[in-house]
Amino acid sequence: MTTKKSSSRGFTLIESVIAVAILGITMLGLIQLFAVAIRQNSFVRNNTMAVVLAQQKLEELQTDYNRQLENGTPPAALTGDLTAGLHTSDPVTLESAGGNRQFQIEWTATPTGSSIEVEVTVSPVVVNNFESKTLRMTAVFSP
Repeated sequence: MTTKKSSSRGFTLIESVIAVAILGITMLGLIQLFAVAIRQNSFVRNNTMAVVLAQQKLEELQTDYNRQLENGTPPAALTGDLTAGLHTSDPVTLESAGGNRQFQIEWTATPTGSSIEVEVTVSPVVVNNFESKTLRMTAVFSP
């Protein structure tokens, strides 16, 4: 009687271990990539919120400026939020998918001849390395 040897072979134990090790290393790289993407997404979301808040404040100040000029107030005698110096508002809370975010809004009004330069600063109330940084926007209002 003759015995027939099969020509097909399965994976050896060492081949299986190497395949699992390669798969594991690849998965670690992908997990790190996802973590970086999540942090960047949070950073961009917070910066977008800060830009929106700064633009809203500048538009509010521009409207106040125009209203005061229409009422006959000269640029050097502006009142309220447009008086020279540093102004601060209460912290603003915005809701987002990642949770509530609080921002502090400050602005400085500096008269320059017949116009006024306004710098708006928006800062996150709680700062960590992966959240937004302080944002500054400057505008010049002139008659």
